[in-house]
Amino acid sequence: MTGDDRHRRPEAAASPSCHSILRRTRKAVRLLALASGLLAALPVSAAEPTVRLEGPRAYGWWIGDLLPLVATVEVDAGLSLDPASLPRVRAVDYWLDLRRLDVTEEAAPEGRRRYRLALDYQTFYAPLEPKAMTIPPVVLRFSGEAGVAEVRVPGFTFVTAPIREIMAPTVPEAMQPLRPLGVIDTRPSQVVAAAGASLALLALAGLAWHHSLGPFRRRPRPFARALREVRRSLARGSDAAALRAAHLALHRAFDSASARTLLAGDLDRFLATHPAYVAAEDGIRDFYAASRRLFFGRGLPDGGGRDPAGTDLVDLARHLAAIERGGAR
Repeated sequence: MTGDDRHRRPEAAASPSCHSILRRTRKAVRLLALASGLLAALPVSAAEPTVRLEGPRAYGWWIGDLLPLVATVEVDAGLSLDPASLPRVRAVDYWLDLRRLDVTEEAAPEGRRRYRLALDYQTFYAPLEPKAMTIPPVVLRFSGEAGVAEVRVPGFTFVTAPIREIMAPTVPEAMQPLRPLGVIDTRPSQVVAAAGASLALLALAGLAWHHSLGPFRRRPRPFARALREVRRSLARGSDAAALRAAHLALHRAFDSASARTLLAGDLDRFLATHPAYVAAEDGIRDFYAASRRLFFGRGLPDGGGRDPAGTDLVDLARHLAAIERGGAR
């Protein structure tokens, strides 16, 4: 056996193990490639929502203070906020109120959606010593094609302090002095109110006068109108035609005053229902007698406006008009 043969035999002996290692390596590479393909074919899972709460300082708060909080929530674009899950502006607890809630929506990186909630809480807790209080968390609900997801906005803890000593002195010297009372002069307001009331009364009076309401209502005065017509008729002459016109004017006044056609036989009832005219009863009866003779008899002779019975139409009409306006007794 030569020296070359001695050197080649170990290589030949080692070659089967090398081939086995190569085969195993190729098999592992194929399995890795197959697994990568299967993973690539699987759907990408949705990213978890993220929540970030920004609050003010955690100490130095007193009763009545407002605590502004800002919660930022990022979710996948396929999810949308359910408005029914938002907290309501109202009393959260006996010591805590939610005073304001503003919600804004905007796009976020990587195709996500960002919701920003601005919440203003007001504390009404009056502690006797510094005490840590916690604003309760808020659970928001998001819905989409993939289902429903709930996101919990964490609570916020702050320290509230008293506004007075625990053992405040109760002696009179500890009382705050009263502020002086401010006296308000109301005379200018009274003058303005009186002027306004006077103008309102004048306006109402003018309106009543314009529409003839209340005391400005125009009352019918048939005898005053008859007096003018009698004078006008007798001024044209004293013949039978003028006398008839004057008598007719006075008859129409009697008809209007009694609200019906007043004949001689109705005078008793007229005087009973209108007792103010009893003072002119003699003249009224003489007028009706003269009117009967004028229209159904031989007429009246000339007499300057007086009939044969002595009734002066002008004087009678004047007397009746005076009674009508309440000036006669």
